[in-house]
Amino acid sequence: MSHQRTIYINMLTMRGILFTILCIGTFSCQAPVQEEQYDKKGADVNNSAIIHQLNKELIGVISEDLFPPPVASRIYAYANVAAYEAVRGINTDCKSLAGQLNDLAPLTLEDKGEMYWEIAMISSFTEVAKHLVYRDFMLDTVYQHMIDTLKVKYLDETKFKASIERGLAVAKHIKEWADKDGYQETRNMPRYEPLEAPYAWEATAPMYGEALEPHWYKLRPFVMDSASQYRAPLTIEFSTEENSTFYKAAEEVYDIVVNAKPEDIDIAVYWDCNPGPTMVDGHSMQVRKQNTPGGHWVGIHSILAQKSDKTLSESCAVYAKLCTGVADGFIAAWDTKYAHHLLRPETFINRYIDKDWRPKLESPLFPEFTSAHSLISAVAASVLSGVYGEMAFFDDTNMAFGLPPKQFENVWIAADEAARSRLLGGIHYVFACETGFEQGKELGKLINESVKTSE
Repeated sequence: MSHQRTIYINMLTMRGILFTILCIGTFSCQAPVQEEQYDKKGADVNNSAIIHQLNKELIGVISEDLFPPPVASRIYAYANVAAYEAVRGINTDCKSLAGQLNDLAPLTLEDKGEMYWEIAMISSFTEVAKHLVYRDFMLDTVYQHMIDTLKVKYLDETKFKASIERGLAVAKHIKEWADKDGYQETRNMPRYEPLEAPYAWEATAPMYGEALEPHWYKLRPFVMDSASQYRAPLTIEFSTEENSTFYKAAEEVYDIVVNAKPEDIDIAVYWDCNPGPTMVDGHSMQVRKQNTPGGHWVGIHSILAQKSDKTLSESCAVYAKLCTGVADGFIAAWDTKYAHHLLRPETFINRYIDKDWRPKLESPLFPEFTSAHSLISAVAASVLSGVYGEMAFFDDTNMAFGLPPKQFENVWIAADEAARSRLLGGIHYVFACETGFEQGKELGKLINESVKTSE
């Protein structure tokens, strides 16, 4: 089974490209149109599939590159802000994010007449995404096919070239903005030194690796005024006394995992979203590719947008809002995590309850409190519920990673299950999940109130 799954996942890139050919290729079956027949409203309504496909391809690239969740969230955010800023000219109601997102200045471009706005969007998205990933050649393949296919439909070479140039100009602006967010500086900062304290985080099996992204909270947020804006206090005092609140919280995790039902394990695995969990077989160790939390919610938005017939500009607007919110969620979560340095349940349980106990999921390599997955799921649900309300959906986002689809009544039920999955998987205390969820709701409220994409 694992061998088949490995083969299936390794085919992800090729399947994504083939899907693009099938999806975008439908345009080439249409009769060529003259320049004067290009209709912005019609293009906005009919070409929304393009941005969903671009994000699907980006999920595949991020998976291949094994970017950790915080880094992945940054990639989704900048790529989708670029897409929105490039395509918003297709709809006069669209409002620029300049002046709304921290340090994003307005961009004034020379007026070269009417554009093929989806061409500008494709160019902008892929150029920024390529700037942030390793396997940029994968995005080149997708870009070239989309552009070549649309050339058959849009015959005005001058306008086509101007549209690409506009997209590249927007991308240059976004890349320069991204390069000043502090990310590159964190690449050269000192490694994390675990604290020598009984409550402090330490590396866990099977990798016993270094703490992940210990300086992530130093990045410039997208909307928050600072990384600490939603920092949560740790109100439960660490204790190894058996009648203490902390001990009982660890004991709760222990009991849940020991007595786990198949459906509990299914939920934990469904929302694992650890992009590179390890599989140990004797002396052999392999890394299994999975989606990230941000990628999962990007996929859910794609499903909701297509189900509700969102136009291209509307879809891009929600992607930008969702992804900047999720990216800020990781910055906020990392600020809380590295303010408290709390140890994982696995470490506490092995020391004080049962040395042979193991969680159902691999404990992530960073401090426990707060639960980042709970936080960003609440942010995502806040943004998406503000657009789609109580819409039910069939989530097939992770089928490419070997997981079955699942029905949800609305995004809040999905977000609540995502938060609960961390407890069921044995990698978080319940108070971390609950706190993270509340932090996410507060941050989601800020995103909804502060980021406006329509006049």
